[in-house]
Amino acid sequence: MEGKQIDPTPLASGSKVGTPPIERPSRESKPSPDVESPKKEEKEGISEVIVPNQETTIEIVQPPGVNTGRLILGIEYAGGSDTAFQGPGVVVYKIEKSGLAASDGRIRLGDQIRKVNDTVITEDLPLNRRRYIIETLAPPKARFTIFRPDPIPFDFYEVRLTKETKSERFKMTYECHGVHERNRGVYVKKTYQDDGGFELIHPGDIFVTINNKIVISVPDIAKILSSHISVLIKFKRFKLTRPEV
Repeated sequence: MEGKQIDPTPLASGSKVGTPPIERPSRESKPSPDVESPKKEEKEGISEVIVPNQETTIEIVQPPGVNTGRLILGIEYAGGSDTAFQGPGVVVYKIEKSGLAASDGRIRLGDQIRKVNDTVITEDLPLNRRRYIIETLAPPKARFTIFRPDPIPFDFYEVRLTKETKSERFKMTYECHGVHERNRGVYVKKTYQDDGGFELIHPGDIFVTINNKIVISVPDIAKILSSHISVLIKFKRFKLTRPEV
């Protein structure tokens, strides 16, 4: 089934007698310049907020009392040399309410994670390698270098899907975005067919219209898909971009 790309719609009190006086450092004295403060060194280059249109490094810390073997961000993302999301890093398309990203509150939909601690996520890495970098972090904290494009760039597509009978279901699942969303809508969670147009749709793609009707909720989509044998779906896909130098 043919699909085509379309144009977009217009974070001491003293010393003892008989003993020499104890010399105490002046309040104005400073440590030797070649002695660095561990605390200052740890925070160097760390930002409290994510600055749009430039790479920003933040630190996310696991809350006290949480005992897990790894840091669980609670995000879903896309990106990989073996996927439709080409480019460096990964782009976030869902934030779970129970994860560290949600409790921290700085990561948003459309943010692109470019670096984790000292590991850069280069564009030649497949998705499984990017998952390993992001999902095997040891607690209690980790640094993330984020690129937040503003406005968020998308590629826009359309595809026609057809089923044999009205009672049959289109072979895909979809969900609403999680918390901190900037764009209301529903994204594709998974497809269960690799032909008939489904090969053009990927997890993370966002529905725009179905049969020229704007859809922003799961009930919207379920109603249309269940009542039509053939549907024309227009959707958008987050685009991984490079920061301007």
